[in-house]
Amino acid sequence: MSRIRLLGEQTANKIAAGEVVERPASVFKELVENSLDAGATRIDIEVVNGGKSLLRVSDNGEGMDRDDALLCLERHATSKIREDADIERIITLGFRGEALPSIAAVSKLELLTRTQDQPGGTRVVIHGGRLLKVEEAGAAPGTVIEIKHLFFNMPARRKFLRTPATELGHIQHLFQLHALAHPEVAWRLTVDRQLAAQLPSAATLEDRVRELHGRDYLEQLVPLEVLQGGLKVLGFIGRPGFTRANRREQYFFVNGRPIESKALHYALLEGFHTSLMKGRFPVALLFVSVPPEEVDVNIHPAKREVRFRDEWLVRDAVARAVRLALGGATFIPQGGGAQPKVPAHDSSATGTSTGREETKSTGDVQAQLIPPRDMVGFRRGVFSVASPKSAWPAPPSQAEGAGGSRPESAPSQEGHVGSSASKDGGRVETSRSASSEAGAQSRPSGPGEGDPKPLDGAQIQVLGVLSNLYVLLESPDGLLVMDQHAAHERVLFEQFLRQMRSGKDAPSQMLLVPQTVELEIRDAAYLTENLAGLRALGVGVSPFGPRTFVVESLPPELSRRDPEEVLREMVDELQRGGTGVRPQRMSEEMVASAACKQAVKAEDTLTEQEIRGLVRDLLAADLPYSCPHGRPTMIRISFTELERRFGRRPGAV
Repeated sequence: MSRIRLLGEQTANKIAAGEVVERPASVFKELVENSLDAGATRIDIEVVNGGKSLLRVSDNGEGMDRDDALLCLERHATSKIREDADIERIITLGFRGEALPSIAAVSKLELLTRTQDQPGGTRVVIHGGRLLKVEEAGAAPGTVIEIKHLFFNMPARRKFLRTPATELGHIQHLFQLHALAHPEVAWRLTVDRQLAAQLPSAATLEDRVRELHGRDYLEQLVPLEVLQGGLKVLGFIGRPGFTRANRREQYFFVNGRPIESKALHYALLEGFHTSLMKGRFPVALLFVSVPPEEVDVNIHPAKREVRFRDEWLVRDAVARAVRLALGGATFIPQGGGAQPKVPAHDSSATGTSTGREETKSTGDVQAQLIPPRDMVGFRRGVFSVASPKSAWPAPPSQAEGAGGSRPESAPSQEGHVGSSASKDGGRVETSRSASSEAGAQSRPSGPGEGDPKPLDGAQIQVLGVLSNLYVLLESPDGLLVMDQHAAHERVLFEQFLRQMRSGKDAPSQMLLVPQTVELEIRDAAYLTENLAGLRALGVGVSPFGPRTFVVESLPPELSRRDPEEVLREMVDELQRGGTGVRPQRMSEEMVASAACKQAVKAEDTLTEQEIRGLVRDLLAADLPYSCPHGRPTMIRISFTELERRFGRRPGAV
């Protein structure tokens, strides 16, 4: 007797449902995608008990006649494709014809539908995959699908569902994603008989973001748009200071489909380059449009992932769009208002004395008062009459070869900048996140009346230096406070990167004793493909067998580290980055470390000519508003903020 037998239809449907229906949010996703594919312009969702007791989706789409209403509940019945070749040109969200029969197999389903040209509709009732009722019924044009008691016939599966609040959270997340992907659709979400969200149709993505997250959130975003061949990238990214501790607010869409993508995540990080602090993740809403034949949407049971035919092209376009957005906007954090706390300034990086007293951040600009006698000689453009010696440290010879020599100083017209403030003098606390006022000055819709203009070095006047670290500058928009260490760090960092990208190999220091390293087969393959790129970074490594390599030299900044550890870290970075990862990205930390060590430190006294040269070089940088570690190079205190703090109004005397 044969031990192999065919499974019954209901058993097969329950097994198939395990791939498609994981939780109530899975049901929500499939039903909403069907509504969108049907051309709905209004979608209403009702959720009870986190979707475990009731999940109802109503739309005003095309609707179905009686025959289609019955056929749509059969496995692999779909209106989206006719043959396998159609999958390569698919533009709809659904196409497999698996969702409805899978959902019907594990729930109590009721379908009510009507087309525009029919006088009446059709009601279909199915419990656990069994057809119970088909009848004519009154209905508005469109479709209503009601799912009750999910997994009622699978007690073991039902026990794995989380609390109603957790399940509702997953539904609300998908609600948000689809509302962002389709701002032209009006949405309504009811939770436990109470209205939770109502979104009218929006003319633009910007309007939809404002409806979902609020004006303050929108003001922290920067628009981007790039057209590269047949590929288009548009959306919003957060300002460099507007970050999160995880990736939860990174939303990716491909041809209108919400997806999860490691490739797009790494492209986003590559675009942000060094504008992020360690351990922080950017906020992003990115929409990628590619020809349907260039993306495979049929690689995941729940269609959460896609595969690009040319992943490197997509990654490059996304990274380029992010870089252009960051380079074309002004990101100077405001120095006032209630703001999140910023990590303490790295005293080891800036050379700040650990004995210096720090003021506590309260969201306000705080500074210790300077005694009147220390302000002798204060006048417009001149903070102190002291004439300190030039203290711009000349980089080592190898750094000079890397373009790391100090910037050429402009002739002084205002005298010298001194440091009459005592070493215990005030420090200006700032936050990485811009205040709402700063956000209002840079709206995603483009330059507006209140937008800060890109800084012009000719309009900036040096006022003085606070605590031998913070340079006070006057601009047409208000007071600028520049961190001299962070600013010089950014200047040197970009100089070093330009040298590296010019084709010249980075400086390298030979090891006294070359070290052999044996890697796993897969790691060895990754390394072999990128040997030339590593040599350009100053890492001299050669094959010494199928899985063995010899490390002969390292960049000077890494010469004290274990060569094997350095090599393994670089291989890990290659693997995390996936296909086409740029070897230069692995060099950023090394270059940032070199720039940090060679930049001027706190308590290094600069002449006014050197400060002007530093300001000029900083404003000429690609990303002048943050250091390579993501800290701001300067903050802005607007005249409006100063007037508010002093109780003045425009026109007041």
